[in-house]
Amino acid sequence: MKALSLAALLLAVAAAEGRPLVAEWAHRSLTLPKGAWELGLRVGTSADGPTVFESSRRGFSPWGGMVVRAGLSDAVEWTLPALFTLAYQPFGEPLPELAFHVGLTGVGYGNSAGLILGSATGLELRGVASESFGWRVGASVRTWAMLGTGVVSVNGTVRASMLWSLHERWSIGFPVSFDAGTVFGAPTAAGSDLLVIGSIDELPVVTWHVSQRFDLGLHAAIGYNRFDSRVFAGISVTCFLGQPRRFVTSEAPE
Repeated sequence: MKALSLAALLLAVAAAEGRPLVAEWAHRSLTLPKGAWELGLRVGTSADGPTVFESSRRGFSPWGGMVVRAGLSDAVEWTLPALFTLAYQPFGEPLPELAFHVGLTGVGYGNSAGLILGSATGLELRGVASESFGWRVGASVRTWAMLGTGVVSVNGTVRASMLWSLHERWSIGFPVSFDAGTVFGAPTAAGSDLLVIGSIDELPVVTWHVSQRFDLGLHAAIGYNRFDSRVFAGISVTCFLGQPRRFVTSEAPE
């Protein structure tokens, strides 16, 4: 009954606002406009998949996260839960659109590790191939440095996403990412790698644009490394506050 009541409420909001969201994901700008806020919540579960040692395994565990984005200007946004992460978009139309990301992702302290600092940098490029199809590619580097021991962990990620708008209120996404990392300064350091097909974080596999203010998303993915695999499934709710979402098209200004 609660699920039916929630669905009825969302439908009522959509009917009240009545604004079609054509080509939502394909045309959404990489940064929020000034005064806009985006609140996102993801919850789901993950399970161990087949490995090279076993044909099948079980072991479910919850996963989730929250993201807050704030448009400081039409070209700069601030992202949480990182302590301080900025996305800067130096160019607008015409496409492709480019954004840079930089920030401090965490600060900690340990008796043996000393001061611990986390940072992230990256860039993202977005383009539109047609009215209903868009793409995004990006790369990022994340580091954790333990200043007391000299140990530094470095992870790099390359990601590509294809985006389709199927209807006024529905869109689908197909993200693929590869993450590789290593640790410097530790005597037993070993590298890591992870290939993820599908959606764990921002871009859902299926999105229902309930209204100008709300999105509901379905997330599903499978991750592989050299010895293991893991599957993910979950849902997300995104709320847009302040200024309306900004859309950038592939048409050159007249």
